[in-house]
Amino acid sequence: MKAKKLMDNTISFYMRNFRAIMNKAAAGGLIKECTHFFKNVNTRIEKTPKRAIEEKMIRKIKNLSDATLKKPGLIFSRDLLMFAYYTSGMAFVDIAHLTCDNIKGNHLVYKRRKTGQELQIRILPEIQELIDRYHSDSPFLFPVLRTPDPSYKEYENALRLQNLRLKKIGKLVDAELSTYVPRHTWATTAKSKGVSEEMISESMGHTSVKTTRIYIATFDNPQLDQINKYVVSGKKNKGSLRTINSVSY
Repeated sequence: MKAKKLMDNTISFYMRNFRAIMNKAAAGGLIKECTHFFKNVNTRIEKTPKRAIEEKMIRKIKNLSDATLKKPGLIFSRDLLMFAYYTSGMAFVDIAHLTCDNIKGNHLVYKRRKTGQELQIRILPEIQELIDRYHSDSPFLFPVLRTPDPSYKEYENALRLQNLRLKKIGKLVDAELSTYVPRHTWATTAKSKGVSEEMISESMGHTSVKTTRIYIATFDNPQLDQINKYVVSGKKNKGSLRTINSVSY
């Protein structure tokens, strides 16, 4: 996993799951108990550096004209960043693998490749606009991956290219950009607007990934749809916030 340059918290996540599988197998008598197997394996969750940018910076990136960006690759990368923000901080790996099959009515329904958790996101007008812009005969919603059954190497190259382009875009707006930024920024923006922590996927703020996942699972999809619509809109209306936090939809 280190060779694949996975982040420490990602490795820790996989090792915790592996440990749980080993413990269950030992409890069922399938293997001998290995009490010291994970003795020197780090399964702690490390605090990650904040990667969020201000909401006004997101608007600035959105408003970068195609003429300013000039190159089609930079325009595409800008659009992918905005799509991630519009979809509650969807991870780049999940965006890359989205297909037409993930569109269910007026929602995007997909499983996070990292955790297997199924998520539903209402397709806001901003999201639909970007889907329509890159509509093609490809099985994927966006031309990030080229082959129907892409290898990890192909994805890795696409990720590297996206981060390279985002770095160039960042110089235009005086911000450090990466594929992590939309997720951090969406969560931070939601929190800054007063949305309760229990109602947002602020995975970078919780000390336990399990806690975040449990909280998300307790809310109805219409509530999560309303939260994302509120964050994407850029509104600061406290009345809207009270409605989101107190009313079941």
